[in-house]
Amino acid sequence: CFIPGLSHGFASLRSVVGKRMTASLSSKPAYRFMVQGSARLWSGLRDLQAIICCTPMNDLLFCAHKNKTLLEPIWMRTLGNISSKARDNNFNLLRFIAATMVLFGHSYSSNDPLAAYYQVPSHHMAVDIFFAISGFLVTGSLFARHSLIAFALARLLRLVPGIFVSCAITALTVGLYLTTLPISDYLKDTATWSYVWVNSMLLETQVNLPGIDVGMNGSLWTIPFEVRMYAILAVVGVAIYWWPRLLNIKAAQIVIVLIAISANIGLMMIAYAPVAISTKMLASVELSYWRFLAMFFLGAAFYILRHRIPLSIVIVAVLCGLIYWSKTVYFQDTGNNSLFFGMYSLTLPYLVLYFAYLPSRFLQGFNKIGDYSYGIYLYAFPIQRLTEHLGLATSPITWFLWSFPLTVALAAFSWHIVEKPALQLKNLYKAPAVAPRE
Repeated sequence: CFIPGLSHGFASLRSVVGKRMTASLSSKPAYRFMVQGSARLWSGLRDLQAIICCTPMNDLLFCAHKNKTLLEPIWMRTLGNISSKARDNNFNLLRFIAATMVLFGHSYSSNDPLAAYYQVPSHHMAVDIFFAISGFLVTGSLFARHSLIAFALARLLRLVPGIFVSCAITALTVGLYLTTLPISDYLKDTATWSYVWVNSMLLETQVNLPGIDVGMNGSLWTIPFEVRMYAILAVVGVAIYWWPRLLNIKAAQIVIVLIAISANIGLMMIAYAPVAISTKMLASVELSYWRFLAMFFLGAAFYILRHRIPLSIVIVAVLCGLIYWSKTVYFQDTGNNSLFFGMYSLTLPYLVLYFAYLPSRFLQGFNKIGDYSYGIYLYAFPIQRLTEHLGLATSPITWFLWSFPLTVALAAFSWHIVEKPALQLKNLYKAPAVAPRE
């Protein structure tokens, strides 16, 4: 599938060392031949290098037709180059997979197969993927909208309608079915309605409904953390758009990168500093906050530095090799004994963004379906509670297989009926056309 580029490279090489050499020497001065031959040689080597190092082999023809930047040298094919020119990407598919991993991970009462092999449970890795993607895209939204109001409106319309409808449906259907209270008492209980509005406020989480011994939605706890990440970005946005003399665009970008560096240093200190230091740090700030802050702002830093970050299958292979090797390295008397956690945390955003922009007609065709990931994330846990109550959770795989199609159906409803129409409302506010000063 990379024959066209390969043949072009070999043709350039043959023009230097093949039959054309004799004709060139007889009809042109030697120095002219050397110049032209060197240029052709360089062109051939550049094309071959681009094919070997830059372009995914199975999609070269499609890449060359749709996005000519993929055939540029490795030092020119950067994350910014690709993300600015690729109109289509695989973010919807990646988020769908991540949301499905949450459902899969919650199907196991203890460690799932991924946790047993890679020391990270499926649902934990899925949430890390969500935060890395969110950091990259939401930071781009902040700088592209030129308005803090437009930015905040877009974030609220993305989160609030979906979670409000999800919690209302959960409370009035699954909760009503599972509660041990009489229906009238259940509906009169303030906890029934606070389940809807507390979770919809996005500031804290209520997972329990009256008359039900188990939590109805254990996935909601990460959403307030997501909102906190938005709030930190919004503080930067206040300085950019309301007091530009205080903080211009370039200074704001430096601040975001410094937050990413600081957060990841803090996370690494918790993981690998002596236990006494790790315990002291966790006493002031919980581990989840460090983890989400590091992952979100690492994604944000990737957006800021996108024009300096090359995308290469060679780098991906090296990182995967380092991750695999890190499983064999252990430390004594530290918060986390294995090097794997640190290597995984620092490399995951790059791997996610590489596959997000991996060109493929098949993968990008998934975008025509819609973004079901948020709906899957919201409805998976209540559906699992329902299928468990119905006796369908005879094994983790069986539980997953019963819950998955029902969850996807509700996610499709959420996207097409609730989330997508709500997102169209963000166009009602027209952001100013003038960008803040650099």
